Amino acid sequence: IGITMVDELPEAAETTPPSGAETSLEEAQLQVDFSIMTIDAEPDAVFLDTSVSGGMVTLGYGKGDGTYRLLITELRAETDLNVLEKSIASGTNISPVTVGGEDGFWIEGAPHVVVLFDRDGQFIEDSARLAGNTLLFVRDGVTVRIEGALELDQALDVAAQLQP
Repeated sequence: IGITMVDELPEAAETTPPSGAETSLEEAQLQVDFSIMTIDAEPDAVFLDTSVSGGMVTLGYGKGDGTYRLLITELRAETDLNVLEKSIASGTNISPVTVGGEDGFWIEGAPHVVVLFDRDGQFIEDSARLAGNTLLFVRDGVTVRIEGALELDQALDVAAQLQP
């Protein structure tokens, strides 16, 4: 997981839906090489991106006008390959946190840019978008990103609910 401090954020889409095609949770599970973790609530939408090595799934909760109040993204990750890079500008704070006994990061404040790389280190075209408060951690070799208008304790509660 790479986090880069920048003076100015690169151009990014602010309201684009998550990467991938909308599908069912069952179909997504058949297409990825990891067990998808979910919370107790049924997602409003499931997005599957098979262009990512191993697959990437995003669960959307609380659908609004093309946006979601909560996004949970999961992809197979090797942290030494900079699978996920976050570009952070001033006004955004990064804090190390512990999530279920694992190291992670809490990123809050001003929007930041999420740039995705697959586990082979290949850049995923057109994946840059602005993100809100984000809890980022790795569980069982899967990078998990919990994103939304959440405080840290709320994001940690969501992470604690995640089950395969």
